[in-house]
Amino acid sequence: MPPPRLGGAIGDRFDVVGTLSGVTDFEAEFAGAVEEDLDGVKVRVLPLERILHSKRAAARAKDEPGIHQIELVLAVRRKLDS
Repeated sequence: MPPPRLGGAIGDRFDVVGTLSGVTDFEAEFAGAVEEDLDGVKVRVLPLERILHSKRAAARAKDEPGIHQIELVLAVRRKLDS
């Protein structure tokens, strides 16, 4: 069963994830999370590098398109930063 969706102004934009593959404990991941503003609501999210690491560790076929997209975004970011 998929995790419940959040309600409210930003709830339709993401799903709550109950477990992640390949990540350290919650405290360590939370410490590395970045704060983003979504329509005035502050949320902490994992950096794309950590999301990519988790998706690779899960090794699910359904994540392959997302893995590819994240890799492309990170490559563009690296190119822009250099």
